[in-house]
Amino acid sequence: MAHRPIRILLLADLHSNLPAYNAIQDKVTEKYGSNIDHVLCLGDIVGYGPYPNELIKIAETFDAMVIGNHDIACATGNATGFKKWAIEAVLWTFDELTTYSKTFLSILAKNEFLEINEKGVQLYLTHASPKDYINDYIYPEDSQTRKEELLDMIGVNHILIAGHTHIPFIYQSEKSKKVIFNPGSVGQPRDNDPRASAGILEIDLNSNIKLDWIRAEYDIREIAREIQQVGLPIRLAERLFFGQ
Repeated sequence: MAHRPIRILLLADLHSNLPAYNAIQDKVTEKYGSNIDHVLCLGDIVGYGPYPNELIKIAETFDAMVIGNHDIACATGNATGFKKWAIEAVLWTFDELTTYSKTFLSILAKNEFLEINEKGVQLYLTHASPKDYINDYIYPEDSQTRKEELLDMIGVNHILIAGHTHIPFIYQSEKSKKVIFNPGSVGQPRDNDPRASAGILEIDLNSNIKLDWIRAEYDIREIAREIQQVGLPIRLAERLFFGQ
């Protein structure tokens, strides 16, 4: 009997969007059943959406996670440098978060280094980039030179996994064979596709690596109504319909 690959669910930028997270979980269960070995989160569990404490309770079950810029802002109430809609969401979330939730967010790591199996597949997790864990961005259109520089910064690790842009993409270096992977955003996609986005990493017995995405439709009207009802800016609801 052949052993199945190690399978890892990669989540980023959940942004307090519980219906989107539930849709991803339903899609994962439909496709893989219970055959998910690890769940890793790239930060921004909260911000923008109306379910911050609910998502933090779920995040407690994840195997590893790193802190995002919205996590820091919402835990501290400091929205310096954020745009108007984001500031309103940060201040609303700060008031809504329990003391426990604020503490949970505050002690998350800036980055994580994980070795997945005995073959030595090593992952570097960060919210934004190895250069700046909360303020930098790695975009698909960035130059090859920049991407190679970022991969040089992760040392012996094989895969750099980051979020922050809300745009799914993959890049593999021809030189080092190292990979940059962004699973996209669960709670607020910005690639003009409103479906919730997450990543799947599979590692087989020979340490061959496969990376892919899962996209899941959900009832955006449900969360849009809740955003409006709790008093968050309506713009945060409108953009969900367009994946922007």
